[in-house]
Amino acid sequence: MFGMIKNSLFGTTEEVEYKLLATETKDRGLVVAEGLVWSREDPHQEQYTPGRVPQGKQVWSEDQLGSARRGNVGRPCGPIIHKDGVSYEVRRYDAAKYACVSSEGRSFDQVSGELVRRLLMYTGGSNDQGEAMGTTIPIVITVFPRDDGVMTRRLVAGMQIPNNYRNEPPTPTDSGIRIEDRPGMTVYALQFGGFAGESEYRAQAARLIRTLGEGAPYQRKHYFCCSYDPPIKPYSRRNEVWFIQEEP
Repeated sequence: MFGMIKNSLFGTTEEVEYKLLATETKDRGLVVAEGLVWSREDPHQEQYTPGRVPQGKQVWSEDQLGSARRGNVGRPCGPIIHKDGVSYEVRRYDAAKYACVSSEGRSFDQVSGELVRRLLMYTGGSNDQGEAMGTTIPIVITVFPRDDGVMTRRLVAGMQIPNNYRNEPPTPTDSGIRIEDRPGMTVYALQFGGFAGESEYRAQAARLIRTLGEGAPYQRKHYFCCSYDPPIKPYSRRNEVWFIQEEP
């Protein structure tokens, strides 16, 4: 379930694994096959994706793929490039246990740091076993936007329970932290850099909405603001917005 494990000031950090699914390219008549993308109009004008063939899209035969390779059309996979140059991924996350803490009445910028610190205190030893559990990334903050995109003053911060403790998580000493069983989900994920607050997450969410289009099957009542880095990291920061795909 977990991918890269590294050491940080917060102890061992586990990056949650996901399955990268196929994605759809809408704007240039591109065909996705075996992790490579070709344009029907100009097979030498390439885009790349590490995804697989999306449902309902054309699947190239082995002969077609071999011909494309011999013509040097296919190359190693790279970033997923999509409509209007916006890059996003479609991912599948397994069901998991999360430590969660909620807030109402304060804005994202006012309270998100406090919520994250409380979760880090829990995994750092503020639990009934005194266990320094390490952390998982990303930390996921659920936000509930109004119709105009402005975030309401309701937030839920969550961190997946580290692998070694997921069967029997220690009980938090902070009574405001609860352990939740969250179902598996498929998400549209858009990554961006820099320091991210409410305005940055809102801007990237709006960007993803425009790219997906009105007909895309995703939940609109809430989305996730995800952070992978501690606040002291000054550069090469990774943030994401996730929209949950509606299940068929």
